[in-house]
Amino acid sequence: MKKLFFCATLLISVLFGDESFELNATNPIKIDIISLKQNKVNLKNIIPQSTPNELAALTLYSQKEAINEHNIILASGKDFVALIDTGYEKTIDELKTALNARALTPEQITHVIITHSHQDHIGGVKALPNAQILVNEKELGFWQEKSSTEGLNIKTFAPNTELIQGSGIYAIAAYGHTPGHSVIAFGASGTSEAELFASAKFLFLADIFHAYELQAAAPVVASVWDHNKADAIEARKKVINALKAHKTSFIGTHMPYSKRVKFDENSAKIMANLIQSEYIGLLKAHSNEVGLSNGKELYNNICAACHGSKADVKYAGVVPNLCDVNTIADYAWHYKKGTRNRYNMTEIMQEKIKTLSKQDFLDTELYIKSICPRLAKSEEANKEAAGKSSQKSSTPKVQK
Repeated sequence: MKKLFFCATLLISVLFGDESFELNATNPIKIDIISLKQNKVNLKNIIPQSTPNELAALTLYSQKEAINEHNIILASGKDFVALIDTGYEKTIDELKTALNARALTPEQITHVIITHSHQDHIGGVKALPNAQILVNEKELGFWQEKSSTEGLNIKTFAPNTELIQGSGIYAIAAYGHTPGHSVIAFGASGTSEAELFASAKFLFLADIFHAYELQAAAPVVASVWDHNKADAIEARKKVINALKAHKTSFIGTHMPYSKRVKFDENSAKIMANLIQSEYIGLLKAHSNEVGLSNGKELYNNICAACHGSKADVKYAGVVPNLCDVNTIADYAWHYKKGTRNRYNMTEIMQEKIKTLSKQDFLDTELYIKSICPRLAKSEEANKEAAGKSSQKSSTPKVQK
């Protein structure tokens, strides 16, 4: 499995230098992706919300040492020189060095667009004395709860509005990581989120990802820094769907690169399949023959009446058959806690499973997978696909 993980990663951990490029939009912009430092991905900062699927993902991810760049953006137009985020306070010297390398001084920065107000994004604002600070209207209060904004020239913005007139730079709401966390779109036009995603020529994702290979394949994996984990997960899913639909080049703050990349959907599927295989392995590790017998009894007493003896019946013609659900134990646990209410089933499910433990859920899922022939075939197909992938070079799709 370890060999497969290294060869079938979503984007391999190869480090690139900073990238500069021009967007040929209505109003051309020069973009510089600047990495201020590198950080090792600390798995303690990735939250496996006690669900087996996330634990499986972390098991795979822990088999390699992942290094993230810490990226910011410099955007230069006809009438402005803007930074998108500023890094840490401790990287102000690196910021000044990066500007100097581009024949710029901190005094020449006209605007700073803040994606969100965590310290690793706002740490350099006071070193930019002439810049107007642009921040989401929902984010400003969150910022001021944690630190002073005294002396800063701050202007708030609403989502889906142009941040600097005539620049083609827009903010798209991606709330959850913080109350006003924003994705920044370049070369965009429109008045709706859908139009901006469709028209953007480049996206800066800020903190949509903290462990890119892992979260791109398993977007339900959260981080300790997410203010609202459920919203952050939904924002990540939304952005991934847009990247798939429009093939837009992008970079984030915490990613293994400081060059534009494009989302590799095929590699994401391979990684998701590896996670699923690891997940099934964890189920088997947690459940012995006694557990399988317990799962059979629980399924027949609680589930079979609605989903049939082979777990292949849709309940009420709406709720999916259980053979089509990859992480049944996760879903059951969330129903019990009241954190899931899909198909308005929480009240019904809580009554049925209120006395069950996590181990009961794991046992039941293992039994369900044992009676679904399609799932057994799927597991073999996953292994075969991963094996084929291991024979190929996994090069990131770098935008040229």
